[in-house]
Amino acid sequence: MDYPKSVPSVGLVNGKFVDENPVTGTPGSLIPAAWGNGVTQEILNVLAAAGIVPDEAKTDQLAQALSVLSDWLKLKNKPTTLAGYGITDALLVGRTTDQRPSLSASDLTDTGNGLGGALEIREAQQVESKKLTFEYAPKIMFHWKDRWAKALAMDANGEMVWAGQKVWTAANLDLTNKADKATTLAGYGITDALAVGQYGLGGNIAPKASIDTVGLPGGFYSYLDGNTSFANYVGLVNIPYSAGSHAGQLGFQQGNLDAVVLVRGCDPNGKWTPTRQLWHDGNLKPGDMFPAGTTIQYAGPYPPAGFLKENGAEVSRTVYARLFAAIGTIYGAGDGSTTFNLPDSRGEFIRGVDDGRGVDPQRVLGSLQLDAMQGHWHGPRPGTTLNGSPGSWNGSNGTNGGYNIGSTGDPVTNGVNGAPRTGNETRPRNTSRLMCIKY
Repeated sequence: MDYPKSVPSVGLVNGKFVDENPVTGTPGSLIPAAWGNGVTQEILNVLAAAGIVPDEAKTDQLAQALSVLSDWLKLKNKPTTLAGYGITDALLVGRTTDQRPSLSASDLTDTGNGLGGALEIREAQQVESKKLTFEYAPKIMFHWKDRWAKALAMDANGEMVWAGQKVWTAANLDLTNKADKATTLAGYGITDALAVGQYGLGGNIAPKASIDTVGLPGGFYSYLDGNTSFANYVGLVNIPYSAGSHAGQLGFQQGNLDAVVLVRGCDPNGKWTPTRQLWHDGNLKPGDMFPAGTTIQYAGPYPPAGFLKENGAEVSRTVYARLFAAIGTIYGAGDGSTTFNLPDSRGEFIRGVDDGRGVDPQRVLGSLQLDAMQGHWHGPRPGTTLNGSPGSWNGSNGTNGGYNIGSTGDPVTNGVNGAPRTGNETRPRNTSRLMCIKY
């Protein structure tokens, strides 16, 4: 709509209507019928569009029509897209291949209140340094300035995850059946675990129990004074067997000056065996299996640990105090004050002391006895030819028959067993050993 500029002789001045000027005689502008009808019809069209009936007496109907037509809900032919309105700074519903939704405030200025820098919440994107590259992914990443946080995303199962960890929601975590924070197993309703101190585990006191019961649960127990086939005042561990009718027990008795370790098991009938004490170097040292003063015959060239050669040597009374307490000065007093002598058994046979039996009377312990031959006499064998130096020979009934007898310096043989061996002592067959004494 415009002034009727194209209509000739209308009389527009500067493109607008003017009134007649009687002074100058200038005529006023003419209003062409077509133009006037057009303007009137256009206004009527607006009234019709607004549903208003034209009334010549009213001068506000056009304003009413415009008010009605400007009501958003009553507008016709409204656009339905952002492009229809020319909007370019809004997010599209859904996704397209050329746009990834992004909410950002990258031009914020840090004013010291911690709100400066690029604060971004972006959907479906990867952030590399300060450059943004978009790749489709069901996730939201958070970043502040140059600090990159974790991603809130959806995994392949449709579950929300934060930095790869599952996000608990009311849909996947029902807390109604969860226990409150507690300090005991019972507080959480746990029935398949052992509490500290139960069966003596993890505590400093073992529970008292009837330790003679075969089938007692495995664990640590204590028993004080009472009737038991094990022992009183013990702490023990009960070890069940694969069959409930058998078990083993290892216990430590308290109140002794040294460790007393006791054990027992079950016999074929499931009854307790006798309780046995275990030996250790506190109550049975290997070196104490022989008392001091014990003599052994050793096949090696050197005495074993804990033994000395029986060679008559002088040794210290303090270093070998136990041996000195056992044998004293029986085999020699040494220097009379600080030493004593060991037995000297080199080249000797050992004979038990008579000790009042009368077989070897008047012998004292440790005394030396030289070799000897029992007294006896010999007669010539019948039919023997006598020769050699003359000598006297008793005849029958002890009378001197005046016979000459011969002598010889050679061993006499009986012709069957060979010539006898001779030496400077009378001895049996033997082998030698190193005689040693325990100290």
